[in-house]
Amino acid sequence: MRITAGQWRGRKLEVPDGDAVRPTSDMVRQAIFNILHAHGKPQDSYVIDAFCGTGALGLEALSRGAAHCFFIDNDKTSLSYTRRNTLNAKADEQNTIMQFDILKPPPFEDKFPADLVFLDPPYRNGFVYPALTALAAKGWLQPDALCVAECEEELAASAPAGFALLDNRVYGGTRVLFLKWTG
Repeated sequence: MRITAGQWRGRKLEVPDGDAVRPTSDMVRQAIFNILHAHGKPQDSYVIDAFCGTGALGLEALSRGAAHCFFIDNDKTSLSYTRRNTLNAKADEQNTIMQFDILKPPPFEDKFPADLVFLDPPYRNGFVYPALTALAAKGWLQPDALCVAECEEELAASAPAGFALLDNRVYGGTRVLFLKWTG
């Protein structure tokens, strides 16, 4: 796995062996960022990479000009890979790495809530909509925040209360939802 564009283009990312973490493929990441570019993102964005795994989506955003990324996961091993990858990219001053259950986030207490959110939870666990709702309820999202959620293809393309579905794409067995926080 590599960062596909921006200042760190081609930089290799460390990924764990096995299937405990399912990083977003280079092809799907490239497709997501092509769509985001049409929305003026991620330039100068404050980003959340939830269920961050290796940190690939957040690092891709930082590589392409995002201002800051909150990497969030509940798994220590995943966060250790994220930490290694951010240090390797020399992005340690542009990020905050946090361990907590994304379905039960603490209240947001930083200066700038996110205007771009990536969610890549384990498939078939029903985490996408509850995670978005929880982040919004605790103040983690700016008004009109753009949210990109990866999920299993069979999940219906819809939006939870307070969100509008802007687009959805299918890449193999992966559905990518593009939502906007309207709450």
